[in-house]
Amino acid sequence: MEKDLVMKFILRTEKELNYFDTLSFLQKSIREGKVNAALYWAYEITNDKQGKTAVFNKMRTESCEDIGLANPEAIVIIDELLKLYSSTPDDKFWIAGIKYLCESPKNREVDWYLIGAKKILIKHGNYTPKNYNSLQEAINNKDESEAFYYAYDYALN
Repeated sequence: MEKDLVMKFILRTEKELNYFDTLSFLQKSIREGKVNAALYWAYEITNDKQGKTAVFNKMRTESCEDIGLANPEAIVIIDELLKLYSSTPDDKFWIAGIKYLCESPKNREVDWYLIGAKKILIKHGNYTPKNYNSLQEAINNKDESEAFYYAYDYALN
């Protein structure tokens, strides 16, 4: 009974699929370069303007997390497609974005560094990279390579 009550409040697509699972399937399809699957999952979400915004937000996340340094222009292209869509709502803009991301080379280093940095800050809020008094000081001095090297290295060990 309680499970049925909870399920009523979970967002659903028109086909009664869990909205957040569908977004997750979209992300995994883009990560794996499966254009048709990604378009299917995106279409499942894009029946209203709010859903199309969610797809663009997911594409922005993907361009940083899964494409990352392999194609640093991806985030710029997705942002430009979002601007075009905002001024002229047309499905071709989100379709082009999904196809572009699926076909882009992938590199998850940015996401790994973020995960490593979060683990350090959660576990050891006072972690200090070499040559700096704090992780923040390393970042403030624009020495991201040292800050993230230590963050990533420390998180893995």
